Amino acid sequence: MLFRSLGIGVDVIATSDDTPGQLATNRELWFSTTPGGFVSRQLRVISSSDDEQQISLGIYPLVVVDGEPTIDTTEASETAVWATIEPNNFVLAPRTNETITITYRPPSDAQVGSYEAYVQILVKGVSIAPPAVRLVLKLDRAASYVPASKRGRPLCGPRRTQNPSLRSR
Repeated sequence: MLFRSLGIGVDVIATSDDTPGQLATNRELWFSTTPGGFVSRQLRVISSSDDEQQISLGIYPLVVVDGEPTIDTTEASETAVWATIEPNNFVLAPRTNETITITYRPPSDAQVGSYEAYVQILVKGVSIAPPAVRLVLKLDRAASYVPASKRGRPLCGPRRTQNPSLRSR
């Protein structure tokens, strides 16, 4: 009996813009722009399978449960409507890779602040939890970067949660 398996790896691509080094090369997708502006980051999906795989990506809220950040896949992140993901919903050939570009274009009336979410990568046929890459979008009157603590978390206000019922868990 021959068993086939699906599998991918994810690589966050460092930026070549003016993003500070600690934010441009880490394992999280940091975005910083102004309301009405736009910003893009890239990641690479790498096939480790001998079979074709259907890949789709979605942006879901980061919620805090028992003091730990986690993903809530019951509904899209409030920032998902500001984002485009190209390509999305594609077939990844065996042992190849694809570069994905995520572009945020928040509306000019978007509330200034930090928004945290996850980009989840779904692989058709995989029954284990799909990988997710944490992202942070910071909106400010003028594009700037928030310094991170030693643990890599922003040193700014509270995390936003889209689903208030999940806050008390």
